[in-house]
Amino acid sequence: LTAALRRFSLHSKMSRSSLLRELQMKQAQEREARYQHAAAVASAGAAAHGAPIPSDLVAAAVSGAPYGQREVKRNELPIHGNPNTYNMNTLLANLIVDSDYFVALREVTTYNETVAEVMKRCTHAEPWAAGTARSPSTFFCLLFKCFTIRLTMNQMKGLINSEDSPYLRCMGFLYLRYTCPPEDLWGWFCDYVDDPEIFAPGADPTARITMGRYVYQLLTDMKYYGTMLPRIPVKQERRIKMELVLKEENKERAQKNRAYKTQFVEGAKIRAIYSDKETAPAWYDAEIVTVHPAEGSEAGGRGRGAAGEPTFTVL
Repeated sequence: LTAALRRFSLHSKMSRSSLLRELQMKQAQEREARYQHAAAVASAGAAAHGAPIPSDLVAAAVSGAPYGQREVKRNELPIHGNPNTYNMNTLLANLIVDSDYFVALREVTTYNETVAEVMKRCTHAEPWAAGTARSPSTFFCLLFKCFTIRLTMNQMKGLINSEDSPYLRCMGFLYLRYTCPPEDLWGWFCDYVDDPEIFAPGADPTARITMGRYVYQLLTDMKYYGTMLPRIPVKQERRIKMELVLKEENKERAQKNRAYKTQFVEGAKIRAIYSDKETAPAWYDAEIVTVHPAEGSEAGGRGRGAAGEPTFTVL
């Protein structure tokens, strides 16, 4: 460790203590990756022979035995930013990796096992254990476990649309808030800022809010129960704030439009909002081409727009 730290120091302006923390975190992540790989290989071999996972293979993984590169899953979500701390506060990340509970989570190697742990143990989504400011919470240990497992797009959709526990949904949104490329954040969050599910995100069970409010705060506030969320770049932050304002305007506009809904027919001249990844939202003159009858929420996703409103294709 000392030799590695000396080599790092020659090429960095960081303080010695910062370098040490960064190196320790990197080594902890490498140990976790070795364990995950060895456990997966051992599980496959054990399944083929009807035997338990060989303890010597697991021990070799933890001690630093050679292993192949981690296989990227199909539709695996990209990790933006720091691949060691996952953009989490360094102190909090270090405390998580060093905690007894996180070490015990080495026995948890799959998405389904992690989900089961969340449902079994999590009663709030704060980063610190109740009544402390130095012990990481079970929830954040499991969140960090999700980082090391690397979730896929389908697994993420399973979390944020879960009907089993609001804390599974919180875990999905926090995973995205910490690691999602900033330009993709709004695409993941936009359908949930009006989500009506009521729950208590903090340790105080009486402090209840909607999931939509929780999602809104993740997008607009860097402070999160005594820790800091990663900063959203200015360009994306402005875009998100603009989208949030427009979403409120759309709700007000939809309310007013109900009085004129019989006039929204094919060929009607209207004003409509258009945006895409390259174009900021703005009002344009348009014409209704097709009227789509009112249906329920789209695609079965939670947090979608209100049911019962027709939609339109316009030019």
